Amino acid sequence: GTAEAEAAPTPLLYNSQLVMAPDGSVLAAYDKSFLYVTDKTWATEGAGFSVVELPPPLSLRCALGICMDINPYEFEAPFEAYELARFCAAEEVELLLFSSAWCNRHPEEPPELAQAPDGRETLEYWASRLQPLIRRRDGGGMPRRAYFV
Repeated sequence: GTAEAEAAPTPLLYNSQLVMAPDGSVLAAYDKSFLYVTDKTWATEGAGFSVVELPPPLSLRCALGICMDINPYEFEAPFEAYELARFCAAEEVELLLFSSAWCNRHPEEPPELAQAPDGRETLEYWASRLQPLIRRRDGGGMPRRAYFV
């Protein structure tokens, strides 16, 4: 008989962010947790949100998010679930690094319907999705700082 060649396993691909240290080393790699419909054609869902401790001089607890991560999971979770914001608040995150190629239409809609996203509307939406992080207080009732970049 002849030996049959085994097909090589397909590598898993992720939509990812990296946090780099000043010396060029990787402090953290984050894989997008909530995939958008177009991501699902090529990317694997990440393991979930995580925290990275940024070294001095920043010394901040940092979380990462990519685009769809700020939305309700699969657009099916309740709007008030605030998954990313609640994670950040629970983990006492001080800095949320967020990258996005935000759009205002579904990929299945005709391209001629596409319009440039309204920046103010987008920022207002993001702020609405971050309420648990924005509104958190310390033990004395004072606002806790949180930066969204």
